[in-house]
Amino acid sequence: MKKVIINHRVIRNYVIMVASVITLSAFIGDLFHSQSRIAQQDRLNGYAPFIGAGVVNYGKDFLEPSD
Repeated sequence: MKKVIINHRVIRNYVIMVASVITLSAFIGDLFHSQSRIAQQDRLNGYAPFIGAGVVNYGKDFLEPSD
């Protein structure tokens, strides 16, 4: 009798886990493919050259010896 109860628990936990994974994967998929995130990524890609130039400038200042 105890073995039957364990099997029901295992099946119940498996169903809960599968439902949770499916739900979370759907929400995460919507999050990464939303239009506002795509627009934000385009905006970040536009800032990338300025950030890169700032990092290079900081690196040059850091590596050059001070007088």
